[in-house]
Amino acid sequence: MVDSTDAKNYLVQRIKSYVDVSESLKGQILERTTVRKIANDRNLSLYEDDHFFVAEGILKKENQDNQDIAHFIVEGQFGIFPSECSRYSFIGMENCKIVVMRQENLDYLLAQNQSLLPAYRRFLFEWAMQRIWRTELLLLPAAEAKAVLLKRLGKFANRISNKDLAAYLSVNTSYYSTI
Repeated sequence: MVDSTDAKNYLVQRIKSYVDVSESLKGQILERTTVRKIANDRNLSLYEDDHFFVAEGILKKENQDNQDIAHFIVEGQFGIFPSECSRYSFIGMENCKIVVMRQENLDYLLAQNQSLLPAYRRFLFEWAMQRIWRTELLLLPAAEAKAVLLKRLGKFANRISNKDLAAYLSVNTSYYSTI
């Protein structure tokens, strides 16, 4: 199990994979983030435009009205909390540790440390690609879409129920099990 300091350090390591992070900058990041624990089947509750990083566990972004799953956010991935009028919620698919940065803290860090911009852009790109990947999957035949999804999810696929994988692909659960 990841503790709060380890969760924050995991985020710093991901940032370091894109840019250099000085000890001073690391301290600023650690100071301006918090760690939230989300239990299985519980909603992540944040403020609009808060940014988050999944240090442990898996979240799903699910429509509250029709249970459509827009995407899965797994360990090591980044997300942005939607507006209050969004019908989508983030729900823990298992116990999760989430590193949260309020929008104003992110704005401050980016203004003070422009060297962070390439890492931030990369996180935004990865976030946007989640939407594109799902659209691409929905255009494929179901069996091919399932194979691509399982490959993309890798080791995380075994931690997601067939029901949720089927919902992500917009197919019936029993049909998903046969393809």
